[in-house]
Amino acid sequence: MIVFVLAADENFGIGKGDELPWSFKKDMQFFKALTMGYHVAFGRKTWEAIKEPSKGLLGRRKIVIGKTDQPSEYDQFESIDQTLYFESTKELIQRSADGEVIMIAGGKQLYESLYAHVDFAVVTQVHQKFDCNVFIDSSIQKVLPQRMISYKIKDVDRNTQNAVNITFTIYGRENYLQTPPSLISSWRHAIESIKTWFDPRDES
Repeated sequence: MIVFVLAADENFGIGKGDELPWSFKKDMQFFKALTMGYHVAFGRKTWEAIKEPSKGLLGRRKIVIGKTDQPSEYDQFESIDQTLYFESTKELIQRSADGEVIMIAGGKQLYESLYAHVDFAVVTQVHQKFDCNVFIDSSIQKVLPQRMISYKIKDVDRNTQNAVNITFTIYGRENYLQTPPSLISSWRHAIESIKTWFDPRDES
């Protein structure tokens, strides 16, 4: 199973260069809880843009897609914190066909190369327009038209200190009448992880 995990603003903007133009503490906590224990795949440029990824993404098996000098042998997963490198998505597609859940965390080219294979998407919809220059194709709504579960919160952008409304939603293909229990369990765990957070803007 291939699951997109992404955040987008009102214009389907997902980044500025190789970085996010916003910083939401709740969204980062949600991402951590959602992906913990899973295979998480990144495009090479997205991976290189992450600051100290080996320290910040513990508890997940990382897969980096793109041209690299690193060894590329999928079957050598030994540690849950291991990082492996592949030149194409072929191994991801095969692994997902064998029943593995692969979380795709960006960037744009990696998402769009997997449109024909994605089963679900967990989308953080940021209800504001940002200064983005990287956009995901809005046709993702046609690929995954079934809106399954949503949860709304308010968070504070640490870049601007502005309060912003955010909606977390699971989308699936039309032929999926029920979200797999494993994804629902991870989604609920991720929601529970942010319910204890408070919005400082709401305090009197």
